[in-house]
Amino acid sequence: MSEILDEVSEELRRKRLEEFWKENGSWIIAGVILSILCTAGLSFWRSQQYKHNVGQTAALYTIMNGAGAEMPQALDHYAGLANKNHAVIAHFIAATTYSQRHEEGKAVAEYRKIEDMSGIDRPLRDLATLFRLQRQLDTGDAQLLRRQLEPLTRKNAVWRYSALELLALLDARENKPQAAAKVLSEITAAADAPDELRRRAETMRAVYLGMEGGGASANDANALKIKSFDDAATAEVKAPEKDDAKASAKDGKKK
Repeated sequence: MSEILDEVSEELRRKRLEEFWKENGSWIIAGVILSILCTAGLSFWRSQQYKHNVGQTAALYTIMNGAGAEMPQALDHYAGLANKNHAVIAHFIAATTYSQRHEEGKAVAEYRKIEDMSGIDRPLRDLATLFRLQRQLDTGDAQLLRRQLEPLTRKNAVWRYSALELLALLDARENKPQAAAKVLSEITAAADAPDELRRRAETMRAVYLGMEGGGASANDANALKIKSFDDAATAEVKAPEKDDAKASAKDGKKK
């Protein structure tokens, strides 16, 4: 009896499976085919993207090594044809080249092109802004520079500590050494600030505090030559030289 029941159950399952396949078989086959086509299409697209990126990188390398004096102009032309990532790199290189030639106005223009680009990552846009403000620090409108620096100094901003350093230099430019020292204290007290930047901030802060107390001269502050942020702000700041008057006084005492 049990064998008969098993045969009936098996027959019912078979019929149900046949009915299910008649109703859904075409959809299942279509889904499998679509999945295969999507996988093949994605692989082809990735392959094409890779070839395209390799070609654009090779073209960029050729410009950098063969354009000579016309390299910035060639990079600018290249940026107009390349994808966004390569265009950003080209503008950064062009800006650095102009800056090395002391053509700061043209460097600033290149950084503005990056800032005006749509669809690029926020850290890259902010970095272009930081570089541009650094090159405008000595001659730009102080209040305008301060307003543009403010968003970069907020907590969790990627380039916060470099922006704070620029803000301190701006305070020093306006003859506010105490304010500059206070800003630099945020860097020296931050555990996550880069070591080189923190050491530089400590040196600058000591000079500005000395200026406030009459223990250092303006020449001491000017002796703090900050290297370009294109070097990722890794340069150590040279310690300020002793004030000539103090050195002369000490020499007199020794005599």
